[in-house]
Amino acid sequence: VTALACFEHGILTTENAHDRMRTLGYYRIGRNHKIDDTAPAGEYDFNRAFVKSSNSYFIEHGLHLGINNLLEYARRFHLGEKPGLRLNEEAAGIIPAIEDVPAGGIPGKTANLSIGQELTVTPVQLAMVIAAVANGGTVYWPRLIDRFEPGDPLSSEPAEHVRPAQVRTQLPIQRE
Repeated sequence: VTALACFEHGILTTENAHDRMRTLGYYRIGRNHKIDDTAPAGEYDFNRAFVKSSNSYFIEHGLHLGINNLLEYARRFHLGEKPGLRLNEEAAGIIPAIEDVPAGGIPGKTANLSIGQELTVTPVQLAMVIAAVANGGTVYWPRLIDRFEPGDPLSSEPAEHVRPAQVRTQLPIQRE
């Protein structure tokens, strides 16, 4: 989500995505706050940072983007909402409300949000994000099954079919 938002806001472009950034194996916020990196210290362009999941790379870019833009893109993917699977245990996840964030954000909170902290998502929500990026920005209502069968196999009760694939939203994102 951070990468997509950075590309959409011009912080990352197809031209500068190959620019290298040196990381130290951690990212320092202010004098006293250090966020460890999941990737080793070294030189990272976008592709290497994405593959190695470099916290430092995405924190740096997420701080330029700002917390309000990060939260806006998370909401475009419907994070923080129930996916609509009709399950009793279905969860919406947790995402900070924009109105609860001080103007300009808090650097530590923005840094954490840039790497997927400060929020919770479900596996289904994460699959929806990945699928939406893979198919060009179309966010579908998720489906796990085709139909509900009656509990009694001898019942004449018909199966209840789940709705066919339906578009939830179309993200206005560039193909690049």
